[in-house]
Amino acid sequence: MYIRFISKKVNEESNSPEGIFYSIWSLIDKEKMAAHEIATVDACFDWFGMHFKAPTCLSESENRRAICWFKETAVEPMKRIWPIVNVLEQHDIHILKITCNDPGIIVYESGWQVAAKPYKKGKDYSRGLGLSKYQSKINRK
Repeated sequence: MYIRFISKKVNEESNSPEGIFYSIWSLIDKEKMAAHEIATVDACFDWFGMHFKAPTCLSESENRRAICWFKETAVEPMKRIWPIVNVLEQHDIHILKITCNDPGIIVYESGWQVAAKPYKKGKDYSRGLGLSKYQSKINRK
C-alpha cells in the first residue's frame, strides 16, 4: 500500500492533487506563518533533508506527471508529516491522507517512497506484465 497527503488544489504539471510539500511551500512563500509554525516546519524539513533524497528523475520531462507516495513502511517519515499537516490545517489548507495499492508506473523507488506516473485513462498497461486487460483493471482498483 502507498500513502499520499494531498490538498484540494490540482498541480498543473502532474494534473493530480497537490501534495503536502507543495502546499507547505506555497504557505511559506506567502509569509503568513507564525514563528512557532516556522520552527515546526523547519524541524520537519531538517529531518527530511537528512533522511530523504529528492528523486532527480522528477526533473526529466518524461516524468513531469510523476507524483511521490510514501510506502506503508515509512513510519518515521509519517511522524514528521503530521506536524506539517497541523500547520496547514491552521491556515485552512485541508489535507487528506489517501492510499492506493498501485500508484502507477514507478519511475523511482527508495526505502520509504516511490515516484510514479499515474496511468493514462484508456491505455492498456497489461502487455508485458503477463496480465490480461481485464486483470490489470481489477488490480488498479
